[in-house]
Amino acid sequence: MPPKSTAAARWRDALRTNPDYVVYVPADDDTPAHDTGPRPDGPWDNGNTHFIVTVTTTGAFLATWTQAGDHFHGVNVRVVTSRSEDRGRTWSRPTVVEAPPDDSGKTPVWSVPVVVPHSGRVWMFYHRNTGPVDFDRGMTGVLSWRVSDDDGVTWGERHDAVIGRGAIDDPDPAMLSSWVPTGWQAPIVNRRGQVICPMTRWASNHYQRQFETVTSEIGFNARHHEGWFLRFDNVMTVDDPADLVVTTWPDADHGIQVQHPRDARISCAMEPSIQNLSDGRILAVMRTMTGWIWYSISEDYGESWSEAAPLRFQPGGPPIPHPSSPCPLHKLRDGRLLLFFHNNDGTAHGADGPGDGKARRPVCVSVGREIDNPGGQPLVFGRPHVLADNEYAVHSVTGRGGGMPMYGSFTDYAGEQVLWYPDNTTYLLGKRLTDEVLDDAWLPR
Repeated sequence: MPPKSTAAARWRDALRTNPDYVVYVPADDDTPAHDTGPRPDGPWDNGNTHFIVTVTTTGAFLATWTQAGDHFHGVNVRVVTSRSEDRGRTWSRPTVVEAPPDDSGKTPVWSVPVVVPHSGRVWMFYHRNTGPVDFDRGMTGVLSWRVSDDDGVTWGERHDAVIGRGAIDDPDPAMLSSWVPTGWQAPIVNRRGQVICPMTRWASNHYQRQFETVTSEIGFNARHHEGWFLRFDNVMTVDDPADLVVTTWPDADHGIQVQHPRDARISCAMEPSIQNLSDGRILAVMRTMTGWIWYSISEDYGESWSEAAPLRFQPGGPPIPHPSSPCPLHKLRDGRLLLFFHNNDGTAHGADGPGDGKARRPVCVSVGREIDNPGGQPLVFGRPHVLADNEYAVHSVTGRGGGMPMYGSFTDYAGEQVLWYPDNTTYLLGKRLTDEVLDDAWLPR
C-alpha cells in the first residue's frame, strides 16, 4: 500500500505537466470520494481514464470518463460526467451515469458521447458487463446507453444491445463478445450522416487457445485483437432511445488485422481512431505491437476496410514510431489533422519493446495535411512537438510510476485548440496547443 497522500500532494502531481486546465483530481485519503464515500476495496476515484470532452449545443463542455478504485478491469468501476459552462476553467462535481449494483461486478466502463446538433440531445454509450466474463470483466459485455435532454445534467433510463459477433468470439452465444469502444474521441459522422464508433474486438479464450505457447511467453500483449466499428444507424433521428438501431462493421468474419511480430497468426490491430477525408473516405489509424502506427481506409463509409499498412510521415518515408498505446487522430476545423503519439518504437526510456508501459511517454503531436496520392497514403505529417511529459514519475495516489497513454480527447472551439489528457490514468487535465505547435507552413499543399 502507498503511504497516505494529502490533497496538496495530489495537486502537486496534477500540475507537474504544466496543464492549462484541471478537470479532476482525486480526493485525498482523508476525504470521502465525493458522492458515495469509500468502498470496501478502496475509494471510487483513484483511477480516471477514457476521458472525452465534447461541446454541447449550448456551448457547455461535457466530460465523461471511467472512474475506478485502482483497477479499471475490476469490480469497483463506474461511468461519470462533469460539466463546464466557462470553456473548461471550472468543472462541476462528477455525476454518476452508472455504477455497478452493490458488489455484483456488473461494471459499466468506457463511455463515449454523441451530441445531436438539431435537438441538443446527448447520448452516452458505454460497455457494460452483465455477468459472464471471458478473459476480462471490462471487455466482456453489451453496449449500453442513456440519453440526456437537459444538456448532460441528468440521464434517462438504460437501454442495452448485444453487438454483432465475429470469428474470434466464443461460439457459445451465452458468452458475449469481448470488445472495447475507442475512448479518446467522440464517434464521427460520415458523409452519409451515419454515426460511426470505432472499437477493438478481443479474442475469446476459446479462440486464443490455439496460440497458447506464445501467449504463455508474452501474456496479454500476444492476445489476438482486431479493429471493428459500431454504427448507430438512426441516432440522429430516433425519438425513443429504445428504438436505436446498432450495426457492427465490417460485415465479415474478421476486422482490420496487423500481423503480430512474434506470431503471424495473431493480429495486433487495436483501438482505431477515425476521421473523414475530404473525398468521403474514412481513415483509421491504430496502435500495434510492431513499434509503428498503422492505417487503413474505407471507401464505403466504414462498411469495409483496406489491408492495413504502416503510417509514415510522408509516402515513402519512415514509419511513424509508436509503442502499443493509443494514437488518436483529430481534425481541426480548417481540415488539417493532428496525430498524437509518443514518437518512439517502444525501446525508449529503458523500455524493452512496444508492450512496455515505460515507453508510453511523452505526448507528442504532428500536424497533418491531405495530399493527392491515388492508391497510397493520403496524408503527410510535420515534425513532432512534445506537449507534455510526466517522466514516469511516482505519484502519491498509488505509489507507482506511470506513463501518459493518450486515453484523452481534443476540442477545437471558440478559437482554442485543447488536448484533454489523463496523466498516469489518474489526473484529468487540459493543455492548449500554441500557434507554434499548429504551424504547418512548410507542409506540401
